[in-house]
Amino acid sequence: MMRFNIPAVALAVLLMTGTLGAPALASDHLDFHRQQCNGGKAVLAAKVRGCSKVANSDRFGAAAKDIAYYDMGVAYGLNGQFNKVVENYTKALKLNPRDSDVAFNRDLALRALKEPGKEIEGRPRPKKEIA
Repeated sequence: MMRFNIPAVALAVLLMTGTLGAPALASDHLDFHRQQCNGGKAVLAAKVRGCSKVANSDRFGAAAKDIAYYDMGVAYGLNGQFNKVVENYTKALKLNPRDSDVAFNRDLALRALKEPGKEIEGRPRPKKEIA
């Protein structure tokens, strides 16, 4: 006769249906995206995907979302996609209008759009990390 451990079976059913495992998995998944966004050596697509997930998540507050938009701006800037740079820095400024690094970098990107191919004086301020 086969015996079942009722608590173990109940736990297995809850895990299989996602009732217990989903929040933990979602949390791990968002941490992975946060790390992608923070990662200095991530390729552009991975960095943007990670930052996008952070920026669109309810789990992170305005400060983390501001940094995610800022870091997407930095990533796009390194790739020369200045329209996307301006778009992301504008979103970051809506979350934190007093961030002088964002305002400075957005100004550089706007100048690069107005005068394509011209060397712009000034270096973009470095990326930030989401805690």
